[in-house]
Amino acid sequence: MDKDSQIQHKTSVSVPDINATEVKIALPFLRHISIGNKLKFGFSSLFIIIFITSMLSVFGLEYVRSQFEYAVNRGYALEILSIETQSQLLKARSNEKDFLLKWRELGVTTAKQKYLGSNADTIALVRQNFKKIEAVFPHEDPTSSAVLRQHMLQINDQLDVYEQDLNTMVQLIEQVGSKDHGLVGHFRQDADHVEKTLTEHDLQSAEIDLLLLRRFEKDYLLRGHKKYIKKVSDAVLILKQRVNKSVLPGNDKLAVVGLLDDYWTTFDKLTTDLEKLTRVEQEFTLLGNDIELATEKFRRLGKIQAAKHLLEAQQGTDNTELLVYITLITLLIIGFMLAYLLASHIRTPLHLLDKTVMKIREGDFAASVPIITSDETGRLGIAFNQMNNKLNTAMEDIKQNVIDIEVQQQLSEKLLLNILPKAIASRLKEQQTIAEWHGQVTVLFADMVGFTKLSALLTATELVSRLNIIFTAFDEIAKKHQLEKIKTMGDCYMAAGGLPEAREDHAEIVANLALELVPVLDELNRQWQEKVNIRIGINTGPVVAGVIGKSKFIYDLWGDAVNTASRMESHGVVGKIQVSQSTYQLLQGKYDFQARGEIDVKGKGAMKTYFLLAKKTRLI
Repeated sequence: MDKDSQIQHKTSVSVPDINATEVKIALPFLRHISIGNKLKFGFSSLFIIIFITSMLSVFGLEYVRSQFEYAVNRGYALEILSIETQSQLLKARSNEKDFLLKWRELGVTTAKQKYLGSNADTIALVRQNFKKIEAVFPHEDPTSSAVLRQHMLQINDQLDVYEQDLNTMVQLIEQVGSKDHGLVGHFRQDADHVEKTLTEHDLQSAEIDLLLLRRFEKDYLLRGHKKYIKKVSDAVLILKQRVNKSVLPGNDKLAVVGLLDDYWTTFDKLTTDLEKLTRVEQEFTLLGNDIELATEKFRRLGKIQAAKHLLEAQQGTDNTELLVYITLITLLIIGFMLAYLLASHIRTPLHLLDKTVMKIREGDFAASVPIITSDETGRLGIAFNQMNNKLNTAMEDIKQNVIDIEVQQQLSEKLLLNILPKAIASRLKEQQTIAEWHGQVTVLFADMVGFTKLSALLTATELVSRLNIIFTAFDEIAKKHQLEKIKTMGDCYMAAGGLPEAREDHAEIVANLALELVPVLDELNRQWQEKVNIRIGINTGPVVAGVIGKSKFIYDLWGDAVNTASRMESHGVVGKIQVSQSTYQLLQGKYDFQARGEIDVKGKGAMKTYFLLAKKTRLI
């Protein structure tokens, strides 16, 4: 199958077109909307989705923030207030304990001012904290933190009892007194009065009993044991007996006994009040311990309640975040699907166009784009189909023109190679001027002697035909020896060796050509029964080779070597091959020569020449 038929066969192959109705595309109502409007629709939808997403995120985060902040503040405030409440109650207990430890040492008034001055303020702060805690509880949920409320009310009631017991205890302590105050002061005055009176009456026998009495009294005041009350009572009775048995006057005895009775009465009242004070202190201490335990429990409950609020806030936050995430993901999926569907309205027609282009690229020039929309891509497909149809028509014309041009080019190539050497012809396509200098070239001129006389006997056609046969035979021999035929000038034949590509055996191949030309011509003469002689001249030297002409090219040689070769032919002998001295020097030892001697050459003067006879059969 030739090239033309292959092109026609390839062009005729056609892949069936895709039916536009078979192409599935979502949102069919967008088929007839322009791309600009599709993009506006898509961007507007995406903007709405982004706006909704942003608003949802903002409101969701704000809700989470407010709820979490409310829960944190409420829980934190509750925990802090419960800790402060415990701290204040512990401070009140510390003041109360210090007072009970120090009032005997410092005195009731001093100890009360130092330790109980701020106790009432501390209790007031506790009650204020309770009010603050009450304010922290959510009003919309009355049952919230019910245990904490109940415990707070219990502590509040205990504080009322605590304050009452503290006041009662302080009153008893003030009544008992210390040092020179209260019952203790009065008691000591009575004791000092008794001791002074006994000393004044010089009752030495009662001094030991008096010392024992004071010792038992101090032991009781220091230790508070009931056994010392009995010892004090016995000591008072013994002193009375000592006084009654003494030598004191009757009135003095009665006065001393009366002082001892007053002493005992005061001591008895003091012991009664101290016992009551001890009992009140014990009850007060137990109440204080209960309050401490209650406040510790209250603090733990406050911390638990605060943690509960934080947990509720965290759960609310998690639920809100989950809702926001679900909504965001849903909106993103909707946005992605919308973008994908809109993109398909642009991508699908372009994909069909690309698929059609690939078919055309693979050789299916009859393929056409399915038109599925009436927007810009649809109009582009219609324009592409129209352009492809025109292009197919133009390609058919171009293919035919290419075939014609290739035929003409082949003819031109063939003619050009007949005129010029192949290497020169190739170079001539790339550059306008070709001119080269060759240092060693062997040039041959061969002239048909007697051919002009023969022209008078033959017709023009016969003459040209015979000359064509001769030169065609010469061309075959030159081709065999890889020589370049330069040109023919009438009945003269010119060839050269060593160009356009240089070679070392240029003189030998020219000599071989010359030796074969003579017998070939003799054979033709025998066939025609005519006698056409030949005269051959050869010279070696530098030449300039180049192409001249624009419409009719000719590859020619110039230089003294060419002129000398022409002189070797024109000054030669018919049937002989005359060579110059330069050629002889290259061929001597390889060929047989006959020295002709010096001859006078036109334009050159005397030159020594040789006749080439044959190639040596065996080199010496």
